Amino acid sequence: MGETYQEMLKKFGTDDGILGSLAGWLKGQNRRPEARAIYSRFENQIEGQNQIAYMFREEHKWDDAIKVYQDLMALDPDHVNKWQWETAYTLYTANR
Repeated sequence: MGETYQEMLKKFGTDDGILGSLAGWLKGQNRRPEARAIYSRFENQIEGQNQIAYMFREEHKWDDAIKVYQDLMALDPDHVNKWQWETAYTLYTANR
């Protein structure tokens, strides 16, 4: 993991902004499983899971993305329409 991010995490704790920057850096290094692990540490679990689903969609792992979006429907019932739309868009993108 980047030394700078390690120092920031030690100094400031597990802030979602720092974690998001670290996850983005890991994605840029093509260390995507590690980036997903960082997103799963988000305090805002809904946004962390959204980022994980988006990563799966980028990787054309359609079924994995859909599973996360379905989990988000249960985790965030106030925004179920958003997660249904993301699921539908994933299916559309996958040509299903």
